[in-house]
Amino acid sequence: MSLVWYLIFTVLIVPFILLKFHFCYWWRNGFPFLKPELIFGNIKPFVKKKKSLGIAIWDLYNQTKRPFIGVYMFFNPAILVRDVNIVKRILISDFNHFYNRGLYLNKEKSPLAASLTTLKGKDWKDLRTKLNPLFSSGRLKQIFPTISFEADRLENHINKLVKNNINDTPIEMKDILIRYALDVIGSVFYGNDVNTIDHPDQEFKRMFKLINSPNFKERLRMALLFIAPKMLDWLNMDPVNAEVTSFFLQMIKKTIRYRENNNIYRNDFLQLFIQLRQEEKSLMSRITVEEIAANCILFYNAGTVSTSGTIGYLLYEAALQPEIMKNLQSEIDEYLKRHNNIISYDMLQEMVYLDLCVKETLRKYPGLPHLNRECSEDWKIPNSHLTIRKGTPIVISVMGLHYNPKYFDDPLKFNPERFRKGNETYNKDAYMPFGDGPRQCVAVRMGLIEVKVAVVKLLAKYNFQTLKTDPIKFDTFAMSLQPKDGLPMKVSFRNIKLNC
Repeated sequence: MSLVWYLIFTVLIVPFILLKFHFCYWWRNGFPFLKPELIFGNIKPFVKKKKSLGIAIWDLYNQTKRPFIGVYMFFNPAILVRDVNIVKRILISDFNHFYNRGLYLNKEKSPLAASLTTLKGKDWKDLRTKLNPLFSSGRLKQIFPTISFEADRLENHINKLVKNNINDTPIEMKDILIRYALDVIGSVFYGNDVNTIDHPDQEFKRMFKLINSPNFKERLRMALLFIAPKMLDWLNMDPVNAEVTSFFLQMIKKTIRYRENNNIYRNDFLQLFIQLRQEEKSLMSRITVEEIAANCILFYNAGTVSTSGTIGYLLYEAALQPEIMKNLQSEIDEYLKRHNNIISYDMLQEMVYLDLCVKETLRKYPGLPHLNRECSEDWKIPNSHLTIRKGTPIVISVMGLHYNPKYFDDPLKFNPERFRKGNETYNKDAYMPFGDGPRQCVAVRMGLIEVKVAVVKLLAKYNFQTLKTDPIKFDTFAMSLQPKDGLPMKVSFRNIKLNC
């Protein structure tokens, strides 16, 4: 009997005691903390598929008024920072203490994990320096005709749907906008005319569905990357789906080989990567094909999700407030007339109200609902006796900041005017839809151009009505803010003749 009790104690009681001890980490270190649940930590709603990770972290943000609080992401102790002044110190002024995201990276095991998001220290800095010129204003002007061409395809597709829509059936905009964003990525990054707008069954589109699949393994893979990255190693899981890895690596290798062997030049980002490889004198510093593929996959998925989502949410919010749609269409009409119905890069920079609407959309639906950082050396929290130890994960709820009435008046209301120059009614430091500081998303400006071109072309010719009046419910499987039930909208022709 004693042996039985010994086994019971060893198998059940000892792990329980160890778990209890582990979940007392913040108490032992003198930090304020939110009470965790065994195994789940503080993110049970996410684990149980009741809320997306960004929304679950936003809920934690709202459970306290403290400037910072200890939480547990599964088993991982982390600091959730609420105060915008501390956030700015972490992201900008004390960046040298928090330059890593704390996400998974094993370059030997998974070379395609070596993207800007996951790289650390000097590896990240070197790659970021190489990639910065790819997103300069000059480069964006060069690729603008390509983006505009794909937006024309989007508009033509909507035109066909509206013309053939005899019964005024709602059009599902979510998938259409995803296909538009994929087509831009295909042309601008890979130099491939994928045209998923007209051919949605393309492999290029299927890879996106694979990455964002709601099946358990893909959900677990993405979740662990953000909240318990070391567990990927323990479970022998690659952070990137093997089929996706193979597809993009082979496509990029084939394209690079073909261009280099035939001296072919194309005005796309892959060509710029090829130039970077050729310009590097040292083989050790030369950007690898795997690094190219890793970052192309990053832009492929993250760029598609954020771009399509921003366009969709802007149309949705404008449809809820007809006055906003009317003002936006008036500005579009005015600038098209002023520019002879030709949409240009410079024209988009001039459009004030369009910019206000995009900014407000990104406030309510940020491209990154939360940010991850990792403390790289001990850091004393300002106005506190507490020190964040090296290796501690940091979590910042962008949703929490963007919906905090302390920083944004009436945060639930979609109000583009809050951003109007000279009349700003918000805390500028609290606005960070794509992060902030040196590790802010490198492709922000390109994403904004994609959004604005599409919005101008669509609202120049169509009116949009939403069937949803309740707040949008977000997909609990997604790491970003994706509408659970899609974005069905009624689309009709405007009574105006334009050539754009």
